[in-house]
Amino acid sequence: MAEVVPVEPRVLVWARTSALASVAEAAECTGREPQTIRDWEEGRSHPTFSQLERLADEYGVSVNVLLLPQPPQSPEPPPDFRSPSASREPISRITRRELRRARHLQALLGEVTVLPALAIPTLEPGADAASVRKALGVPILDQLRWRDSNHALREWRAALNRLGILVLQYGLPREELQGLSLPAARGGPPVVLLNQSDAVNARNFTMIHEFAHLVLGREGAICDPWRHGTRLSPTSLEARCNQIAGAVLVPGQHLREQREATLIAAESDDEERIKLLRTLGTRYKVSGQVIWYRVHDLGLVSGATFHQLWPKLRPAPKVKQPAAADEERSGIPRWSRAHSRFGPQLLSGLLGAVERGSIEPTRVMRALHLGSGDLARLQANPGGA
Repeated sequence: MAEVVPVEPRVLVWARTSALASVAEAAECTGREPQTIRDWEEGRSHPTFSQLERLADEYGVSVNVLLLPQPPQSPEPPPDFRSPSASREPISRITRRELRRARHLQALLGEVTVLPALAIPTLEPGADAASVRKALGVPILDQLRWRDSNHALREWRAALNRLGILVLQYGLPREELQGLSLPAARGGPPVVLLNQSDAVNARNFTMIHEFAHLVLGREGAICDPWRHGTRLSPTSLEARCNQIAGAVLVPGQHLREQREATLIAAESDDEERIKLLRTLGTRYKVSGQVIWYRVHDLGLVSGATFHQLWPKLRPAPKVKQPAAADEERSGIPRWSRAHSRFGPQLLSGLLGAVERGSIEPTRVMRALHLGSGDLARLQANPGGA
């Protein structure tokens, strides 16, 4: 019979409730009855180490956290900008779990050097997005040569990595948020987390939008950039981040020089405008929505014209997914998901640290939510083949 592990009941309660998990969900992940979970949380019995590992996985924390003598001081989520109103919908259990996993990985990277030293640019008052783009080190001619939007996502991600920023992609509820960012903490790098359920073009915009939050505020954010309209108010932080993201992805002077931009400004037929916007979107590897936003931002069309066409460019309404339709149940092997979730630089750095003996394989597996077999497959297939 497996030996049980004495744990502080208050810690188990804190871990479950702060992860927004129910007793039934905890019971399911451990293969026990709900009453057993209640017994653990009230100190009448204790889990085995294997059961504790499953709870840690479900709650998005390390086993060491569950072994603490009292509940830890839990960091609050970053500022929530998804809605301009004071009342905002709560963060779901899935998102809270992935947020914790991102923080766990962030803490691990405070001990293992994988990314370059942090070099987030400072945007001085009156400065424009050109300085942000310059810091990213992506020439416009290189961008135009990228094959498609997926190629663009890899290149923009690599650019943020070069500045010491970790970019993650997790499958989150599509109706809840498009992305979030976390400031540097516990020696680890800042984190930009993208919703992998979103379209690639949307993720590219969100990535630079979250980067702008780190540049301007350095405290992170939870965002759905255009959920409540374009947010054109110059006093809004979300509007400023949208403006920077748009100008980084589609530099103003270069856009003005494009024949299609002139045609868009002169065109009166919406369908023809949309075709031109798609052409430019393909060129810059962004959505036609971003191009239209930039055309208005540069003063090439009036506000009335902009708002008239905007609804036709917005993506289809997000369809609420069942709670169970999360990437953990997608059927894609975990080791294969790891390449897109964590990116090549992080994976190669951590695998190299394991090979050098700089870090225990079990710590990497827990941080990346992998099993020993997954780690072996990654070591055998470093490029994701």
